[in-house]
Amino acid sequence: MADSRAQAYAQQLALLTDRARALTPEARTRIVKLLEEANREILADVAKSNPESYNAARLQALKAQIDRVLSEFGKQASAQVNTLEQKSYEQAALSVDAAVAAGTGSVLVQPVVDRAALQVVQGYTADLIGGLTHDMSARINAAIQRAYLGGSNLQQLVEQIGTTLEGGKFSGLFSQVGERAMSIATNEIMRVHSLASVARIGDLATRHPGLKKRWKHIPVAMVPRIGHLLADGQDRDPGEPFLVEGEELMYPRDPSGSAENTINCHCLVIPHLDDDQLKPTDQERQLLKSYGLSVITQAA
Repeated sequence: MADSRAQAYAQQLALLTDRARALTPEARTRIVKLLEEANREILADVAKSNPESYNAARLQALKAQIDRVLSEFGKQASAQVNTLEQKSYEQAALSVDAAVAAGTGSVLVQPVVDRAALQVVQGYTADLIGGLTHDMSARINAAIQRAYLGGSNLQQLVEQIGTTLEGGKFSGLFSQVGERAMSIATNEIMRVHSLASVARIGDLATRHPGLKKRWKHIPVAMVPRIGHLLADGQDRDPGEPFLVEGEELMYPRDPSGSAENTINCHCLVIPHLDDDQLKPTDQERQLLKSYGLSVITQAA
């Protein structure tokens, strides 16, 4: 019979990849919903009066309202992404543990979440989203002031601010905040996934000598980074860096790397066991033999 351990290990690695890939669509769905709500509220408030009749008091009131709406968007978006970051951390650690347990025949142990590291990333994410919403508020208010000074009508102003298009796309200024918010959310959620994976691989390596980490390229981008394609399959000890496009990275989206090499990267770091480590032990072979079964070892 085929080596069940190698098969189980391969299945768990495939499951790890599938679960990681499902995180980013969930993040996009949540961000789009929040953006749509903010977009509707801002446009409704702008539409209450015609730019041609704005005065200083009305402009000030509009600015305060837009600041409030986008501030609330920032708070809710940060909370949503923070929740997904925690889910990403826990899921990554469990997936790594499940794969190694399947490959080594060991007992699955509940990983310990590094709350301090997770909170640092969550705080950093909140700062990024806060900076984004502050900038977006300034851009929209500037557009309203230009409309007032230039005599633009309501339709022209709405086109500048932007509306929600079919399929969760945005036009105008909202397309800019949408793209940036998606990028922040997906990048930071996947950064947490890498952090948790590396931490768990390092922990398990103390009990499973020979356990390594492997760079896995995920074909998501229409134009993939050549260096990331070439890095696919690189194996390193847990504490050793990968060499990716001339940079030493401990994991995909390592903040020590350049933005060009880490932002919007969809690669994963996964555990790697050599073929010899996936073979059944003598005790397991004896058990199978007692059931009248033989073992043929196959690589994962």
